Amino acid sequence: MTSETRNADNGLISRSVVTRSGDGLSAAKAVDLDGDADVDVSANTVTLANGSVQTTTSTYVAATGTLQSTSTAVVSGNGLSTTIDSDLNGDGTIDRRSTDVTILNADGSGTRTVTTYKGPSTVEGKTTTTTSGDGLTILTVWEALGQGVTRSRTETVVVNADGSTTKTVSESECIRTAQ
Repeated sequence: MTSETRNADNGLISRSVVTRSGDGLSAAKAVDLDGDADVDVSANTVTLANGSVQTTTSTYVAATGTLQSTSTAVVSGNGLSTTIDSDLNGDGTIDRRSTDVTILNADGSGTRTVTTYKGPSTVEGKTTTTTSGDGLTILTVWEALGQGVTRSRTETVVVNADGSTTKTVSESECIRTAQ
């Protein structure tokens, strides 16, 4: 499928071409953002054997067509886990990684952890949010690793006898100093 934007003189402003595989398990998109007939952005999506979906998006330098950056996102088949690896300068090395993982417990509670990394493995920060099974209590903890700072926030909702609710929010911050 091709989609184009043209100016009043019918000159090409931008073009997007999407190609899908016959089995529907993969797709490729090429985008010309400035109408110069060069691909400025490409995205390739494939469904993996385990049901996960992987999308790799690349940007290119307009003048030379050389790779500028790439990011690869993998979303688990159940949608509860996402990992994004980013090569910010096109040198083939992961400069940034982020993960977003949700765990659902049998009692209806859940924990979502979002972690950011410098490179593929050095943790920079982490946010963990735990929600009670009834949804009335939410605990969020932010950790700025390497900076010695941890903040937390607890939200608790109480349903009163008359049906009204009372929400209590408490926050705390812990700053660790080097010993």
